[in-house]
Amino acid sequence: MSREAVKLLREYFGLNMYEARAYLAILKGASTHKEISRASGVPLPRVYDTVENLERMGLVRISDSGVEAVEPSAAIRAMMIELERRFMQEQEERRRAGDRLVGILSKLARERSEGSEILILRGLNSIASKMLEICNSHDELVFTVRKGIRVKERLKPYLEALATSGKRRIRFILHSRISLSEEDLQFFRKINAEITFSENIMLDVLVTDGEEAIIGLPAGGEDAIAIWVKHESFTSSLMEAVNELWEYAKRIKN
Repeated sequence: MSREAVKLLREYFGLNMYEARAYLAILKGASTHKEISRASGVPLPRVYDTVENLERMGLVRISDSGVEAVEPSAAIRAMMIELERRFMQEQEERRRAGDRLVGILSKLARERSEGSEILILRGLNSIASKMLEICNSHDELVFTVRKGIRVKERLKPYLEALATSGKRRIRFILHSRISLSEEDLQFFRKINAEITFSENIMLDVLVTDGEEAIIGLPAGGEDAIAIWVKHESFTSSLMEAVNELWEYAKRIKN
């Protein structure tokens, strides 16, 4: 029975081994520090601080006549009330800490999503799918086209989907060596795209008015490779460069 009481006091009421054994000794009648030490097996030097702890818990009273146990039902009930109060206080502190933590972690998640990202796209289908994905999120698109003209028939359905999925400005700056058929011109008119030519096109690039861009190195078909970049300052600088190229090409043409 004493072992079970010790176990319950330790597991559910926070007493350590010395405190539980000394408390039971006091309940059985030990009242002096030496008696408590002999009855509980707690070393005498440790009995003093152990009894003080029991007093703070409300389990015993210390007087000139010695140490006396508080009536168990009242003492344990008082401990339960105090433990419940502490638990509710800890829960409230935990709730406030949780709210603060959610705010911090959400900010970190936003910073991560708003930070720079780079992804290598392999294969024309992968490139086209990513192109469609990011273009649907932006209102202005600028394409510079060099070798990408080789796969124009594969890309036309994606470009047509862009034109019909929302009102946006689509511009193409084509390399001067590219020649367009009447069918090509009709397609550009169909998707309401503006076109101009420049001999200064080095790479196939898609730039958006947001923070995303695709830099393509197409070798044709499934050998195509492109790099998707999400970086605000990089994309902004790239858009500024293609806008200058656009304006220059327009002036040369006129």
